[in-house]
Amino acid sequence: VESSTGVKRQRTVAQIDGLRTALKSAGFFELADSYGGDKCRDCFVYDITAYDGGKSKTVRVTDDGKLPPAVSESLTKINALLAE
Repeated sequence: VESSTGVKRQRTVAQIDGLRTALKSAGFFELADSYGGDKCRDCFVYDITAYDGGKSKTVRVTDDGKLPPAVSESLTKINALLAE
């Protein structure tokens, strides 16, 4: 797993599989390509790319506090894995 600042953290296959399952359950692969406003100067912006078999999905998220539940849940799962 690699953060936007280039920090790389090694995770087990089981951890990554668990994250992939959580993202699928949250509906990550069905999300639109971007969420949040582009005029928010003090917001965090995330580019999240996930792979599942032969497919990939990238979602750009501007965390303006108005994110759909699937996006918020996905961010929570990713941040939890990075914090381990």
